[in-house]
Amino acid sequence: LLPLKCEIPPELRDACEKIQSKWCRPLHSGGLTGEWHADLYFIEGLVLLGLHHRDSRAWALARESYQALMNRCEGSAPSLNAVALPEPAVRSDVIAQLLRAGCILRSYGYLGESVWAQRLNCLAQLLQHFITEEGAVSFGRMDLEGPTHWNAWCALFAYQALCFHEVVSGRGKLEKRWIQLLI
Repeated sequence: LLPLKCEIPPELRDACEKIQSKWCRPLHSGGLTGEWHADLYFIEGLVLLGLHHRDSRAWALARESYQALMNRCEGSAPSLNAVALPEPAVRSDVIAQLLRAGCILRSYGYLGESVWAQRLNCLAQLLQHFITEEGAVSFGRMDLEGPTHWNAWCALFAYQALCFHEVVSGRGKLEKRWIQLLI
């Protein structure tokens, strides 16, 4: 287990180590839940463990988990179809999390193949379809009947994701301090 570097009560340390032990195991042991939002928080947590503790196992599991999620998407062509998401994942917060996590992994060399640049571009394009002309970000698809659900939380996720994508697309590296600000 990774050593924790802050003074915390022993009970809390034990709880953190148990959670870390439960989740930091190979995917074939049941790491992903099938809930996109929760699984992406798991991946982002692994990224933070990898950053803070320079843990290559956490980075590797984050990459493996991310690839497993993206493999649930249909298609392989470099177009929007390359990231045809299942219906539960067609939400701006999930798409933004996919883009954020992918950009971080790519920036740190864990998704180096060119197909990942194409897939991240597709995610960025897909996310932009949730942004209205007024600049609001809808939680769900805007082409459905009923009122558009504009959401500040989704706007924050989208802003971070699109900023990360802009840096990574220009072959820049995301700074550790930016990643620490994940929402």
